[in-house]
Amino acid sequence: MVIIGFLLLSACSHRSDSVVRAYLQDMEPLVATSPDSAYRRLKLLTSADLSSYDDYCYYYLLCMEAKMNDRCRFADTSIMKRVAAHYREKGDSLMHLRATLALGFVNFHAGDYFESMKQFEEALHYAAQMGNKRLLALAYAHFAEACLSFGHQNNDRLVQVGGELYPKAIRLAQEVKDTLLWINILWDGAHWNGYVKNAQQKEDMMLEAFRLAELSHNRWFQSVIAIELAGLYGVSRLNIPDKAFHYSMHSLKVREDEMSERIYHLFMANAYDNIGQKDSADYHERIGKSLPDETEHEETIHSFVPLPYWPDDERTVSSSPLGYVLPSVLLLMLVAGLGYAGVRHFRKVTALRRELEMLSSQPSPVYDKIKRIIKDHLFKDSSDLQMEEADWRMLQVETDKRWDGITQRLQKDYRLTDTEIRLFCLNLMGVPTSHMPYLFDRGRSTIYNKNRDLLAKLGIERTSATFKEDLKRFLEKRK
Repeated sequence: MVIIGFLLLSACSHRSDSVVRAYLQDMEPLVATSPDSAYRRLKLLTSADLSSYDDYCYYYLLCMEAKMNDRCRFADTSIMKRVAAHYREKGDSLMHLRATLALGFVNFHAGDYFESMKQFEEALHYAAQMGNKRLLALAYAHFAEACLSFGHQNNDRLVQVGGELYPKAIRLAQEVKDTLLWINILWDGAHWNGYVKNAQQKEDMMLEAFRLAELSHNRWFQSVIAIELAGLYGVSRLNIPDKAFHYSMHSLKVREDEMSERIYHLFMANAYDNIGQKDSADYHERIGKSLPDETEHEETIHSFVPLPYWPDDERTVSSSPLGYVLPSVLLLMLVAGLGYAGVRHFRKVTALRRELEMLSSQPSPVYDKIKRIIKDHLFKDSSDLQMEEADWRMLQVETDKRWDGITQRLQKDYRLTDTEIRLFCLNLMGVPTSHMPYLFDRGRSTIYNKNRDLLAKLGIERTSATFKEDLKRFLEKRK
């Protein structure tokens, strides 16, 4: 029995490892083109999925590169040091170079400019040796930023060096014809106080980055640069309200479906405030502030995927859904005891966002289809499946089974439309509003407004963080 269990576990682990490795490799281009989306998808993995030390290092490096491209500022320097050391000891020159750049980035944003300059200088040396012009351009850009930031406080000579390195980064990006790299370097450079002398220079650099983002049809870069241009035009130094509104609306247009309800309304409030439409600004601000902040409790990279067993460590860290990483012997005994059903657990690769975990776990073909459609959109931005009339009817039947014929009673008492009934069912199911457009041929703002109208029709005051909670409170009162 033990031998059978071992063989099953070995086959399962091999398949899972290959799936996870392929998934990480698929994230490589997304890290460059849409780093926020890449980071969200990387967070779908758990440490149970990252069974090998090498996969964990690869995972963490990709997370950091996504954060670098998204200009986010948090990370753990000790972990990144271990990742860089892993690739150095492994003899993987390319990955070690990438990890060295990431380590420099982490130290820089931890405020250790001197240490970051050492790492960027090291990365410059490696990139030049390897003849990797793309990474050499990145090393030049990051080294320039560190020199300008550190020198701006202490040393004019470093400011001069940074100013000389930055054009080299631009020229190399142009030479390798990497538009995304060019955009990123321009975008970063526009924020360097030691390099940018005035608002006009910053505007010129941001506009050039935005032009390139449009030419390359990159929605993510268009959005983030447009919103910064909106802020630039909204400040008193430039104070061009029409341009601020224009770029605000452009950012919204290219990213509307990916925004949370809260961000959308606060975004609109700022846009209308820029052009002096106070009533519209107050309206959106009021709604936005009434909604929960989905980023309030966002975890650091190393907290949502606990550390696996590190070389030279004397302990393992809690990581599995059960709360502990089991030693291999104990795991083998578990598999032997549970048989094939136990092995199946270890085959799974987490495939849905945390929000999807709120969906009902009871078996149902229509529930499974809904989850599949949402999953497709999260992973592939589209789905071959769509909700048919029969699916909507089945959803209504399932809801009535679980809520004592509630849709029939509501149709009779409130004359709800088919769309309102469907929204009612999805909300009770726990589908986030941001995911509902995947099930309807409608935009996110339309869905949100229809949900709000549904509450009004039922006489429900919006008081909870989610529509689901408001509807459940309503149903409790009807008992």
